[in-house]
Amino acid sequence: MKVRQININDFPPTKPEKDGIRYLRGKRADAFSKAWDETNVALVNGPISYFLLDIWRKFTEKAGFNLNYFDNRHCYNPMEKRLLDIMYIQRYNYFKNKRPDVKQSFIYVITCKYIKFRYRAEEKRIYYWSQIWVKGSKHNIYVWHEDIEKYRKKYHKKRMSDAQRDEIEAKLYD
Repeated sequence: MKVRQININDFPPTKPEKDGIRYLRGKRADAFSKAWDETNVALVNGPISYFLLDIWRKFTEKAGFNLNYFDNRHCYNPMEKRLLDIMYIQRYNYFKNKRPDVKQSFIYVITCKYIKFRYRAEEKRIYYWSQIWVKGSKHNIYVWHEDIEKYRKKYHKKRMSDAQRDEIEAKLYD
């Protein structure tokens, strides 16, 4: 018997509730967060590549070279490695698009392109549901991306600026 995997695309929006906002709550929200976590791409090193990369790291350390992230990358656990890799992809894209005058080393560029290629499935993942935090709630609640503005207008109270707060305090003490 083949077990069907849950996909994040299996959660289309339902009819809007009384306030006109589409929510994901309860079991459906928990299933969505579980499906979202399962679509994370975690690159795991095998034992042979870990051994070779560790030898390379020890060699560069003994030779007196400065160790960078790519020399220590294999030592991180898969989730930390994923977050750091995504950060490096964003940094690479920033310097490529916004600051083309800054020169990057050839090895850095090749390594970033390789990591970007390995995480291509991560870039294709689209997030249509936005998680909201409700005070005192233990369960996940998601709002459809088109209804975020409605939700903010209806449920978010505007915070006072410092000038408004000072004005109210001045009225209280007069």
